[in-house]
Amino acid sequence: MAESTDKLICSICLNEFKQPKLIDCQHAFCLTCLEDYVNKVSTDNCFPCPLCCHYVSVPGGGVGEFPANLDIAERPVCKMEIPPCDVCKTGVISECRCQDCQQHLSNSCKTIHDSLRGCQDHVLVNMDDAIIDPSSDESDLHFKDVCPNHYEKEVRCYCKGCSLAVCSDCFVTSHSSHIFVDLHSDEIDAQTRRELKS
Repeated sequence: MAESTDKLICSICLNEFKQPKLIDCQHAFCLTCLEDYVNKVSTDNCFPCPLCCHYVSVPGGGVGEFPANLDIAERPVCKMEIPPCDVCKTGVISECRCQDCQQHLSNSCKTIHDSLRGCQDHVLVNMDDAIIDPSSDESDLHFKDVCPNHYEKEVRCYCKGCSLAVCSDCFVTSHSSHIFVDLHSDEIDAQTRRELKS
């Protein structure tokens, strides 16, 4: 998880943001840090983002013309909101969570994650599917269990023969003759709780 600090930090200087600028890939850096970085690494008026390596064109008037992101320096990290990206640590709000890596990812970091050979079979969950528990004083995110074949669908049935939880569509097409458990049944919920207690 990201560090819980009162302020977000620039990933170049590792200090609180000063005049934060937002570049095309939605990562933010201090104006002076970004100017220094661009002067060192840019070629043909383009530079790779220090975090995600996405190539960004420098505006005609220089780095100062990137849009200001004034609220990032003053915005405290709220424990009740969707957490920022764990990979780039710039305060960019995460768009998804990798259930295998247990990392929150921004859109640009998700692109890098998906391109890695070892991560291609990982299950990603959209942060829209996160359920935040407002009664908890800690960040308490729960995610819907999604079908391994249809990431947009929530699991509904547990196939006992295959030991696999799937959505209704997968059950009908591939598991219809198997013994199953309806995961949304209150009776199954109570029975599972009794078994766990014993």
